Amino acid sequence: MNLENTPDSIKKQYQALLDLMNKNPNSYSVSVTEAAKVLGMDVECLKAAAYQGRCPFAIGGDNGALTNRFTKIPKLAFWNFLNQNYTFQ
Repeated sequence: MNLENTPDSIKKQYQALLDLMNKNPNSYSVSVTEAAKVLGMDVECLKAAAYQGRCPFAIGGDNGALTNRFTKIPKLAFWNFLNQNYTFQ
């Protein structure tokens, strides 16, 4: 990827994404807290979007009235969403 004319803020966000993807190489998902940091958004907002089915890269739900809600963010879906299928060369 040619980052020559890319703003520093975008380079920083790409680096944060790469760091997150490499943070735990044996895991197929990332924490909602870390994903929210990369996106620069509130973690509760991201959780709510996943729970409502409005987040294209996250899965959210609950297991019943007496359980907590959950949010799952698969690495591959998060990576593809942020890169729009562009692969670094």
